Amino acid sequence: MGTLQINGQLDLKKFWPTGKSDADTTKLILNVDKSSFKFQKTSTSPFKIIHDFEGAYLSKGFKDGIEKKQSVINILKASSNVTIRLQGIDAPELHYKIYFNDYLGNLPKNHKFVQDRIIPAAIKTQLDINNKPEYRQLFGETATVELVNFLKQANGTGTLINCTVESTVERPRDVIDKYGRIVGDIFVSVNGEKINVNLWQLENGWAFPSIYNSMTDGEINSVLAAAKKGKALKQNDIYTHFIPQKVDNFDFGLQYRNTGVPIKEKGKVLIPKLFRRLGVYSIFKKSGIDLISLKNYLFQKGGSDFYLLKDFMIKANRASPNKNPVELKTEFIHRLFDHISDKNIFNLMAEEMILREDPATVKGPKIKI
Repeated sequence: MGTLQINGQLDLKKFWPTGKSDADTTKLILNVDKSSFKFQKTSTSPFKIIHDFEGAYLSKGFKDGIEKKQSVINILKASSNVTIRLQGIDAPELHYKIYFNDYLGNLPKNHKFVQDRIIPAAIKTQLDINNKPEYRQLFGETATVELVNFLKQANGTGTLINCTVESTVERPRDVIDKYGRIVGDIFVSVNGEKINVNLWQLENGWAFPSIYNSMTDGEINSVLAAAKKGKALKQNDIYTHFIPQKVDNFDFGLQYRNTGVPIKEKGKVLIPKLFRRLGVYSIFKKSGIDLISLKNYLFQKGGSDFYLLKDFMIKANRASPNKNPVELKTEFIHRLFDHISDKNIFNLMAEEMILREDPATVKGPKIKI
């Protein structure tokens, strides 16, 4: 396995409440230039500057014979940037909705509206109303503020913080996920010490572990150890208010504030993966779409496959031990609805799940086969 390394800067102004970025995996923007990307083929070989991502794009399939593309590097006037998904963590949501109003895409394929390719006008109107706000979880704001307060201690100039992103992969393009984000660990220097920002959030109780089958055993163990430290803290963090059992009513009054003074948050927190699906389901239900239950919705919708940690760490269960992402034999596949009772009780902790990484097709003039 090799290591991809990206040198750049994080702009603290991008984070809430002055910006929209949060402590989650989707909105961290890293300023980069052509010398920012380096790759080390083995642990004993030197890092070399690579240009694989110049002109690279995520292929999102074809429509009417035309390929839909999403650039990996966003070219701006002042600088370029890439979006980073922080590996191994999932922070409480600061803003979430059914993006692009993709209602049909979020309904089960066998639903009448999907089969007919149309949503009745009255329901569509209600969907647009209920899906207009972005919804948040408690501690979405707090986790972001705590992250920014920590990053202010790191080396940098003004609001620009020097950082390095690292990811262990076979090939540079393997760092890209299905949303076009680069998956990795962010490192900063605080008082001369190199600190892993991903693990810092876990150790300080501001994020849940989110482990994927593309991670190495060493990376998984580091996440588990950091999460254990975070859970042991006796402070006002997300673990203190985590409710591992009940997936109940969605709070439509808890909405994203695009500005404002951070407030002390208190209340229950769901695993973000469950919160996002509960949010979509609840928007549908409130808008008049007939769905039996969250459990049934997840069953009909499909997806959300994962393995149990206890099964994943047993090498004999792996279908192909040397392949990455690691896949287990089919009998070890679980789905969210498998672990939700008829009374909406979810029986797993975040660190007990190994999520399956969906494949991404990355192309470009400098991508090596």
